[in-house]
Amino acid sequence: MGQHLIYHLGGGEGGIEHFIDHLGPAFEQWWKNMATWTSLPPGAKDILVEGVNEELRGKSVGEMAQWRDDKLIKLLKLIHD
Repeated sequence: MGQHLIYHLGGGEGGIEHFIDHLGPAFEQWWKNMATWTSLPPGAKDILVEGVNEELRGKSVGEMAQWRDDKLIKLLKLIHD
């Protein structure tokens, strides 16, 4: 899973769109301290939402969260066996 899919799951049922709406202002505060970014570029939210939805191929946030959790459980079992 890449960063954007992690953000998508972090947005709950609203996915990456909710994540950006909810946490976007905080990110903009962080970006003000960076050399090249000061805000989310116009249209970036729509591009991110479209790209994540394309990658999900119709799977819900719940389905992806369950997939992630199943993989993490398998990893933990490998570590502790």
